[in-house]
Amino acid sequence: MENRLTEILKNYNSFSEEDEEKVYIEILKIADSQTDKFSVFIQKQEQGNYGILIDALSKDTKKWSKLFFNEIKRIFTEAEDAENVVSGIMFLDEFVYIESNKFLFSKEIIDFVKPYLKHKHPVFRYWALSLISYFMNEYDTIMIKLIEKYLTDEDWRIRYWAYMCLTKIKGNKKYKLSFSDKIRSKINDPYKFD
Repeated sequence: MENRLTEILKNYNSFSEEDEEKVYIEILKIADSQTDKFSVFIQKQEQGNYGILIDALSKDTKKWSKLFFNEIKRIFTEAEDAENVVSGIMFLDEFVYIESNKFLFSKEIIDFVKPYLKHKHPVFRYWALSLISYFMNEYDTIMIKLIEKYLTDEDWRIRYWAYMCLTKIKGNKKYKLSFSDKIRSKINDPYKFD
């Protein structure tokens, strides 16, 4: 299993679009036949390869929802103890592309990440906001009010991201970004954390 997956990942950039679809089917078959080994294998991957594997599994989001949920929890937990928090937590980027309407653990993910909204490191607050806004029901007024609180966060990047999340959910008319935060977002990268 590991040899074949390693070979696929090594050659992934040379595949045509048609071959890519066949490769995804093969990855899904391998994951189906050896789920436990696959779960261990995926955790050892660098972000690019990790993304390929998550993308393949997202072709059947319902079936792999539990693995996605476990991986999100693992990434948050391990990032807290990582020497480089930012590079560890960036693996979460792969989960904002799965089909949220087919994901079976949206409520559980939201419940898990909510405490991270109070984390001292802003990158945890950023990812908690991202996942909440992605997996929540757009009519959930409690979650919307929770995100609104972060429009006044001490870190301008979190204020900016809360604004972006809310305007995606509710439209641009209700929320305003301060002039200084608009300027900061033009001059600096609002998604870069140290």
